[in-house]
Amino acid sequence: MNRGKRPAPKSLGAAEQAVMDYVWSHPKVTADQCREALQATWPMKESTMRTVLRRLEAKGYVSHAVDGRTYVYSAAEAPPPDDATPQQEAVWRATLHAASTHAAPVNA
Repeated sequence: MNRGKRPAPKSLGAAEQAVMDYVWSHPKVTADQCREALQATWPMKESTMRTVLRRLEAKGYVSHAVDGRTYVYSAAEAPPPDDATPQQEAVWRATLHAASTHAAPVNA
């Protein structure tokens, strides 16, 4: 059942898509905030959520800032429009991927 969500891009797994939907709807989030918000649908340990966010950052979907000892994540790009055609989503994903592979390395 789709429940009004956009189809997951091929480069994202179902859990990654759920996290991205949350990040896109909340401008600045921590791993703990994501984990608590998704607990009912995607129960994850804290370390698992941090791993998902790290992988999303490696794919270019999110970026982080450091606030004390806490990573605060935000979407690197706006989501594709809900009414985007599959071709438009493919271009959006390719552009995002190209930008993430040409970015300067981030020290974590």
